[in-house]
Amino acid sequence: MNRLTSTTTDYVAPGEVGWFEFTVHAPGASGDYKLGLRPVVDGVSWLEDDGIFFTIHVSPALLSRGDVSFAP
Repeated sequence: MNRLTSTTTDYVAPGEVGWFEFTVHAPGASGDYKLGLRPVVDGVSWLEDDGIFFTIHVSPALLSRGDVSFAP
């Protein structure tokens, strides 16, 4: 498995919200694509798979503009 990104800050305290930023390159064909994510505590272990995912909607119009929309 690969790590997509880390938090935008060095530390997130218990009960606080952490933010993540990453770039996604849309496939060359239109359609709906599922991007599944599974959290990890670096150096400790992968966390349980809680079913975190984004559905990436790629349409012909978006392909021509280079834009992608996300639906959580």
